[in-house]
Amino acid sequence: MSSKSILTILSCTVSKVYVFFVLLQISYVLLQFDYFVCPIDYDEVKGALSMECERSFAFRLHDYSVPSFVHSIGALVMYHHFFPLTAVFQFCNVIS
Repeated sequence: MSSKSILTILSCTVSKVYVFFVLLQISYVLLQFDYFVCPIDYDEVKGALSMECERSFAFRLHDYSVPSFVHSIGALVMYHHFFPLTAVFQFCNVIS
């Protein structure tokens, strides 16, 4: 392989990782609002549309422990929703 093709592959990979982290950050911001998580239901008591709901497991923050050799991080707090997002990103990266 020439150095030009290696640089092309490397820059393509770096751009994909950048896009992944940007999408991850956008997803994190959108998950802060119930508008993007809760379905709209008709509330018969109020007589209007309502978005009050209890978030499902995937859309609540959880503490995840990290391996013992990474003591500086401590616990990792993130949404469970990010695990399938990472798997889909890896699948798309392999296909492309």
